[in-house]
Amino acid sequence: INENFNTVQAWGKFPVGKRVLVNALLPYHSHNRTFADNTEQTINGIGDATVLAYYNVVRQTPDSIISIKPEHALQIGGGVKMPTGSFDAANIEGSVNPSFQLGTGSWDYILAANYGITHRNWGFAALLNYTIKTENSKSYLFGNQWNAALNTYKTYYVSPSVSLTPQVGLGAEYFEENQEFNLTVPDTGGKVYFARFGIEANY
Repeated sequence: INENFNTVQAWGKFPVGKRVLVNALLPYHSHNRTFADNTEQTINGIGDATVLAYYNVVRQTPDSIISIKPEHALQIGGGVKMPTGSFDAANIEGSVNPSFQLGTGSWDYILAANYGITHRNWGFAALLNYTIKTENSKSYLFGNQWNAALNTYKTYYVSPSVSLTPQVGLGAEYFEENQEFNLTVPDTGGKVYFARFGIEANY
């Protein structure tokens, strides 16, 4: 089976007071696969929405991006992933990847920590998340998951109110084995590593 997974995300950050930051994320998935008999299947739609709240243990000063000395930031928090994407148990059968879904069908809970350091317009960030997953209504349980990432970036100011930030980094994910009807699902779990490149626009 040849499977392809494609995702775009809409997200926003919303400050609450001086030390709390709420992140909201909503993905849109477009997945397709080709079976051995050359038949194809495509699924498209909204995925599972996530809301995370962070508390700034160590805060950067508002003008830290142009500070003459390094500025540190540390955030810890948690959140919830909601089953806004559809889960179809039939898509698990014969799938190379049981994640051929728009959503997990479950409420999942996230613990997170972020560390960052900036000096002038350069920055480095480290992220660590742990997701605790619950069983969905189809008696399927995706394994708990670790996510880690390291990123470095540089911000360029196009105008006083617009900036572009190219970034490169490395990421890793570790998955525990899935369960169905309280039995371990064979050939699930494992780990994967990523190299990342992107650009962020702010205004």
